[in-house]
Amino acid sequence: MIITNQRPEVKLLWKTAKKHYNLKSRQLFRIALKDEFLPLTAPFRTEADFLLNEAAANNLTTDEIKNSMSRGIDALQNRPLREPSILWSFFSRFSENELQKSSDIVEGDASWERTIAVYTVLNEVPFVSNDGRIDGARLVDDLLSKWDSLWNKKETYFLLALIADRCEPESPFGWFEGVLFLRDIERAALCGE
Repeated sequence: MIITNQRPEVKLLWKTAKKHYNLKSRQLFRIALKDEFLPLTAPFRTEADFLLNEAAANNLTTDEIKNSMSRGIDALQNRPLREPSILWSFFSRFSENELQKSSDIVEGDASWERTIAVYTVLNEVPFVSNDGRIDGARLVDDLLSKWDSLWNKKETYFLLALIADRCEPESPFGWFEGVLFLRDIERAALCGE
């Protein structure tokens, strides 16, 4: 691959990469391509690499894509998002019926205490049905709509990841959507968005 009509800064970077890293143009192109589309840091990069490799081998299921995205949400416990728009977009793919049916938090469940902790931060009492369940659809709405109070709480990301893992989207996520979602949440978290 010959690079022609380069801008001066591109020429400088190209010469530096060849000199300091002994990279051939194809190697540099592969690295640059992956770095453009994939997250840069673990565990986001690990999940995106898994999606890419399995998609390339034609071994990827829609459940694996959604589960990788869910693990990305869980990883935000250590790098919280200041702005929830990416998560709103993600959860918009799930119907309210699916969220209610598949993601109820049951009293005594391991996630119960974390749910109560979130509502304690909000200084609210969660709506608990007669059979001791907290509606997952309502929980997602409460978490995302009261983001200013919850964005830096580990429980928030744990619960969102749990619900994402338990539910099925109305239309499955594709592998590339999964990769871009992981990249975008990592970038937003690193930028403090």
